[in-house]
Parts: sequence; C-alpha cells; structure tokens
Amino acid sequence: MNMKIECKRLSISEDDLGLQIVFYENEKEEDPESLDYSNITEVVNSIGSYLMIQRSYPEDEFEKDYYYIELTDFDKSGDLKAFIFTLTGKKLKIKWEKNLVEIELNIYEKDIEDLIEALKQFTQIDGQFLIEK
Repeated sequence: MNMKIECKRLSISEDDLGLQIVFYENEKEEDPESLDYSNITEVVNSIGSYLMIQRSYPEDEFEKDYYYIELTDFDKSGDLKAFIFTLTGKKLKIKWEKNLVEIELNIYEKDIEDLIEALKQFTQIDGQFLIEK
C-alpha cells in the first residue's frame, strides 16, 4: 500500500499508557457541540482524513512496547512492525513491511521540532528515525 496525505494539524500526546501522534488533513478541529451525532457521516467527515501512530508502554516487565498505526481507512490499520520514519525537510515517510505513507507537513516549524522529539521518543526501543537534509 502506498498513500499520501497532507498534514495541516498535528497532535502529540503522552501519558502513562503511551505516546500518540496524529496527523490531520483538516486544519481545524470541529466544535463537538456543533455536530449532529445522529448523523455518523457528519461526525466522520468532521474529523477528516488522518493518520495516527501509537506506542503503548508495557504494563509490567513481562510485556513489550506495542506499536500501532491507524488510518482513516480502518482496513489498512494494524500493527506497526519493522518501521522506519524518514524526515526530509517538510516531508515525513513512514515505511513498514510493504507499506509506505508520505506525509506532507504543512505545519509550523515549532510543530516540526516537537514532532522530531516525539519521533525520537517513539523509536527509542524499536524502529528507526532518520533525518535527511
């Protein structure tokens, strides 16, 4: 699978359970109170296309970190194994198994700096993170 998305908004969150990075194509988040929750299409469209990567931390010493990727197309979502992130300027490539996603980063420079730090944390145990000039 090859896929391209344009990231206009970035969300990075970390807690005791793990680290999550979400790349959104929609620039602004819809106001949840303005949505008609009886219309599932409206709710899904309010989120827009996105790609989420998640590293879940182990709950005890017998478990390993778990890596997951979720795309707007749930059929293409699943375990993230043998992955490489490559950042070149304002483009991030994510390769895993036989898949490639290219993300055009149309976000602020500060967001890119935060993304670099988050990806270093994400790949601390598994995977690779490369920065090319």
